[in-house]
Amino acid sequence: MLVGGQGEPQAGEKDMARRSFELTPPSFIVFVISVILALLAVLIHYGHVAVPVIGSAHVFDVMTAAYVVMLIGVLFKGV
Repeated sequence: MLVGGQGEPQAGEKDMARRSFELTPPSFIVFVISVILALLAVLIHYGHVAVPVIGSAHVFDVMTAAYVVMLIGVLFKGV
């Protein structure tokens, strides 16, 4: 730990400064699944398309699922 701006940083502090948060592109299949879910949500809400499995009350849930799928694909390498 640096006290008063003097001395060397400890090993743990050096490692923390070097680490970076790397995002990775999602795989094609994850991207497609996310886009399909998002398009379904938009079509149900704005296009008034009837999808039996997804009612109009669950449009927000479907859009959230699409975002979470994409987020997982971006945050985790190889997904």
